[in-house]
Amino acid sequence: MTTFEAEYKKLNKQQKLAVDSIDGPVMVIAGPGTGKTQILALRIGNILLKTDTPASGILCLTFTEAGAKEMKRRLRALIGARAEEVRVHTYHGFAGSVIAEFPDHFPHLSRTKQITDIESETLVRTILRDKKFGKLRPAGEPDFYVGKILGAIRDSKKEAWTPEIVRTFATEEIERVKQDEASLSTRGPTKGQLKGDALKRIEKCERTIIFADAYLAYEEKKRADRKMDFDDLIIELLTALRTDKLLLQMLQEKFLYILVDEHQDTNDSQNMLIRAIADFFDNPNLFVVGDEKQAIFRFQGASVENFLRFQNLWKGMKVISLTGNYRSHQSILDASFAMIENNYAEGEHKNLRIKLSAENGDKPKPVEVVMAGNTEAADKYLVEEIVDILKN
Repeated sequence: MTTFEAEYKKLNKQQKLAVDSIDGPVMVIAGPGTGKTQILALRIGNILLKTDTPASGILCLTFTEAGAKEMKRRLRALIGARAEEVRVHTYHGFAGSVIAEFPDHFPHLSRTKQITDIESETLVRTILRDKKFGKLRPAGEPDFYVGKILGAIRDSKKEAWTPEIVRTFATEEIERVKQDEASLSTRGPTKGQLKGDALKRIEKCERTIIFADAYLAYEEKKRADRKMDFDDLIIELLTALRTDKLLLQMLQEKFLYILVDEHQDTNDSQNMLIRAIADFFDNPNLFVVGDEKQAIFRFQGASVENFLRFQNLWKGMKVISLTGNYRSHQSILDASFAMIENNYAEGEHKNLRIKLSAENGDKPKPVEVVMAGNTEAADKYLVEEIVDILKN
């Protein structure tokens, strides 16, 4: 019996369904401890067993370097040396690999170097010396907005917002506020004039327009100095795929199967990258795995809308739910579910919300809630508990 066969036999019914569904778009809703990483690895092995797809024609996108390394480790255990040919990348890693593989399609990036944090800050400070950016250099605190501007540039690139898109949005928002009847005061000396809240929103939009100009100046100066930052990798690839039809066709024809882990964590630019490559077929062999409950972390870029967007895009997408948890006892799962359910409105995303059941054989027991006075006390308690568990 091969390693693949032995591991496949350990799967439950829904896990086997996910591994065996190798054709067309498939979405797996999988909570923590349900075997997501193993499903991805076994599905890659199954593709190689049942199709004539070369290992290099499979693209697996993960969210972290640690995730990519773990996927490679599992693939090596399942399929041996062929695992090295499977393209397993983070999104930035994939973009970087394409740029390196097809340098003639990115001539403007030749001799380009990564910009350092110090260089980025210095560049923004230099840009803000221009009089037109006076509102971004408060008296007594001229560097107040430097970190905020760099953070806003990073956030903009994650959502694939160019300086032009940011400026257009802010300009249109100003007009919308001015035309909204709810923005007008209906009483007192300011009757018929814009309310203070509306003026504040307009002021914020005006500052956003100034930011868009600073963002554009930053990108132009960076390009002139042959520098690029980490988030430029995905933006550069997306830009190329929009304008370079040959490069797009080569990538679409190369990657016949695309697998995406932790899909709820993907941002707009990453989703645009997935779609650009997958759109070659009406029903692409796209396999996305994610946990809708982790999508509560919107501040990290996660969004349950990611699931809905792909479902709406490919109407024939098969949805598989993994409900068996092999990590926790039932009391922990029930308590977590009861708490997280409060994040939803009644009936919201009902088809994506799954309740996990413990499958590891542990008996349910009371959930202990510990309140610590500070982080150090919490860490000390956890370490002592872990030591006690290991001793016993």
